[in-house]
Amino acid sequence: MGVVLSSARFLDLFHRLRRRLVSIVLALEQHGAVHQASAMAFWLFLGLIPLAAILGWALTSFAGAEIRQSIVASVISVTPEPALGLVDEQMHRLVGSTEAVAPLSLLGFLWLASGGIHTAIVAIQTAQAGRARGWFRNRALALAFVVALLLAVTGSTTLLVLASPTWQNVI
Repeated sequence: MGVVLSSARFLDLFHRLRRRLVSIVLALEQHGAVHQASAMAFWLFLGLIPLAAILGWALTSFAGAEIRQSIVASVISVTPEPALGLVDEQMHRLVGSTEAVAPLSLLGFLWLASGGIHTAIVAIQTAQAGRARGWFRNRALALAFVVALLLAVTGSTTLLVLASPTWQNVI
């Protein structure tokens, strides 16, 4: 049997939760967290650049010719004419020199994306406690969050691709 809450206890729990949420929202506003959202977005979107390099490296290194042609054809169909030469040039450049692309891009992505998460962590800690933890501890927490999120997205994407009937003929 489950735990049954009386209506008075439920209302008390609801009011405490509501007070807590209101205090968090007011503290975030007081400490300028809304303005820090632009900094978070900047770091997270800037992190997409090295992530695109990692995806390009993976495409040129691991994907078969058929998959690569399919993806390139999809990209080309929505790419403006002037950018086609640039895309083709970069794909050929990545094929020739892939040794340093992946590790440097991965480090760049982790650092940039964790910058956005770090900003969010500091904003929340400052709003809650009036001060933030140490920089190193917050950065480590942000890096761990980004790595966990990256693993979750990679794992779920891999499962979706492997389960897709479209890719079963190609793989």
